[in-house]
Amino acid sequence: FPTRRSSDLEAHERSLNTDILLGIFKNLLSKRRDFKLIITSATMNSLKFSKFFNNAIQFKIPGKTYPVEIMYQSVSTVDYIDSAIKQALKIHISTPHTPNDNSDILIFMTGQEDIDISCQLLSIELKKLQKINDKIIDLQILPVYSTMSNSLQSKIFQNSPIRKCIIATNIAETSLTLNHIKFVIDSGLMKLKIYNPKLNIDSLQLVPISKAQAIQRSGRAGRICPGIAFRLYTLSSYENEMFDNPIPEIQRSNLMNTILLLKNLNINKISNFPFIDPPSIELIETSQYELWSIGALNNYGELTNLGKEMCKYPIDPNLSKLLIISNQENFQCCEEILKIISMLSVPSVFIISKKNIKLQEKITKIRENFQIFDSDHLTLLNIFNQFQNVKDHEREKWCLKNYFNYKSLRNAIEINSQLRQLVIKNNKNITTCYNNWEIIKECICASFFTNAAEFFKHNQYKHIRTGLEMFIPITSSFNGLNDLPKFIIFNDIILTGTKQQMNYITAVKYDWLIKYGKIFYSPKLKG
Repeated sequence: FPTRRSSDLEAHERSLNTDILLGIFKNLLSKRRDFKLIITSATMNSLKFSKFFNNAIQFKIPGKTYPVEIMYQSVSTVDYIDSAIKQALKIHISTPHTPNDNSDILIFMTGQEDIDISCQLLSIELKKLQKINDKIIDLQILPVYSTMSNSLQSKIFQNSPIRKCIIATNIAETSLTLNHIKFVIDSGLMKLKIYNPKLNIDSLQLVPISKAQAIQRSGRAGRICPGIAFRLYTLSSYENEMFDNPIPEIQRSNLMNTILLLKNLNINKISNFPFIDPPSIELIETSQYELWSIGALNNYGELTNLGKEMCKYPIDPNLSKLLIISNQENFQCCEEILKIISMLSVPSVFIISKKNIKLQEKITKIRENFQIFDSDHLTLLNIFNQFQNVKDHEREKWCLKNYFNYKSLRNAIEINSQLRQLVIKNNKNITTCYNNWEIIKECICASFFTNAAEFFKHNQYKHIRTGLEMFIPITSSFNGLNDLPKFIIFNDIILTGTKQQMNYITAVKYDWLIKYGKIFYSPKLKG
């Protein structure tokens, strides 16, 4: 898959793809006695996997780790960021540090926003203490999250004459191996994307980690020498409020892509597939209905010709349909759509500064130079084209200047190259409309007509099918406009805090909605 992360193949993370793969292997093993499957992981629930594979033999291979002392809070923490900063400063002041010794600090936070705030506050508090006591040495504060560029991430691996305090998301649990860590501060929280089949939206929720994750986080302190893990929650919370293992992705995700894959493997009755942890019937039915509505399944739940074509592209079903229809005679805009899909397949290219209002105003002003006022999708196309025209050695500097995520844009270029090869492999032409915006917008509407909304009030729209009230995000080209279009389509919805926020919006004509979404819409919309 072009958008595959390396960590997707770790069995203990229970990603969608690994759960499906293991189910396929179970069917395969019943027919191939000469076939051996070995599953390894540092934190895996081996008993569950053993039972799933008909009581397969379990092996425990001892690793070379050092003892880690676990410290719990006596009372629950109200402000986990404040508690983490105080604990880090306490460690730094009370524990001596010599160059290149194993006494660095690792703090687990929930996301980029928390990490940025923690870095800023830790720096401020350290300077205050140094004014009082000039013997307190400096602390190298390093943030780490998945969307950060490789050059910035690499700083955490470099030797430093002073102690490092690394503040990271849960990517530091398994995806990164950090040396010289002796102290771990665990907030006990993480941000988890959860799909709501009733509203057909994703919500980003702050939830407690599992016991398995807590053990994995603490283990980071015992890789090089004996360490200490400070858990910013009580022993009672650990024992009574945390799940033993994380909720599998298959039980909290939209299953459109999964069902499309299984149908393509001639597994028509999804309920008969051997899931390790089966998803709810509601999740399966909602996903199948969405696939039917875009023409991937017929009335009998079987793949249509369009659905079979969509299976050839390892991207979201709406995007694969968009790519296929972009070559139709009435559109002929495959070149432009390939670039838009590549941009939609990576984490957001936009950098946001919530903690610094003046900086955000500056970012917004710079971003206006790239915006196409009635389409975020066209804005993404414009950014891609301009980034592509920059010389390779100047691209990272260009992103810093314009406040774009270099890593995301670089990945978008790679995905675009891979998708182009797939299109050619499937005997399709890469047509172009020479950036005819109206054609591109109509093509996007033909695929995303299920995600349509009507103007409600300033900065708000209502989902035409569900009546759900939704907001325009700060990164959108529609943000702050006085004269908003009546009808729009959007890429998806995500619940952030208490707001339903649309991602990537494009203005469309009502007759396009009627033309391509006649199963949902009628000419009555005109009024």
